[in-house]
Amino acid sequence: TSIEQLNAKIPEWLSQYIVPQMEQMLGISMEEFIQGGNSYGFYLQDLKDIHLNPDIQHGLEPSSDRRYIIIFSLVAVLILVIACINYMNLATARSAKRSREVGLRKVVGSLKGQIIWQFLFESIVVTLVSLVFAILIVELCLPYFNNLINSQLSLAYITHWYVIPGLIGLGLFISVIAGSYPAFFLASFRPVAVLSGPFKSGSGGKILRSILVIVQMTVSVIIILATMIVYKQVNYMLNKDLGFNKGNLMVISRAGALG
Repeated sequence: TSIEQLNAKIPEWLSQYIVPQMEQMLGISMEEFIQGGNSYGFYLQDLKDIHLNPDIQHGLEPSSDRRYIIIFSLVAVLILVIACINYMNLATARSAKRSREVGLRKVVGSLKGQIIWQFLFESIVVTLVSLVFAILIVELCLPYFNNLINSQLSLAYITHWYVIPGLIGLGLFISVIAGSYPAFFLASFRPVAVLSGPFKSGSGGKILRSILVIVQMTVSVIIILATMIVYKQVNYMLNKDLGFNKGNLMVISRAGALG
């Protein structure tokens, strides 16, 4: 039996079982109920849609909004972009100190591909170590954060087997993205140029680093401004004079169900 077939049978069940009880409870017929501008209906809801469907009122559990997850995910991606750009800038800024190392490795026979893999491996190690510290910090701070927002968030890496492999895969992906440019940049040094005198990076590298800095600053300013706007909006909602005294009031959910 499919969901569509069950939904098609619901009107028949309503008229046979639900409508008589509703008419008895309301004291009027369903025609009069509908003519008064009211409506009613029942349908099946997929279990996977319960948590992220804000259109359903009085559901099995308080629902969230999928748009919030998209917004928070976008903010997380932007923060990761800033971190990747920052790592690229720091790695290339240290190129003058490591130029002679690269030159000596090439002189003794190291291939360009081997040097690239060396710097990529360094990026992977840094990212995975940072990932471990990030998980520890989240585990330590999550109880306080849940208490702050009155929620029950968790990493759920015990009940969901794919969380840890997913985090490791994300760490490897980020390390490759962040470490690719510094690795290729450092591996492109010519031994004669870096060993014969003071190292000077080309103009192309300076232009790219300037572009990365501009992108980093732009994204940072956008996040800061968005945070300030959200803070102002929340502060306005919390402190706006509603025109009545909010003290000594009781809020009752689903008051209509009380009869």
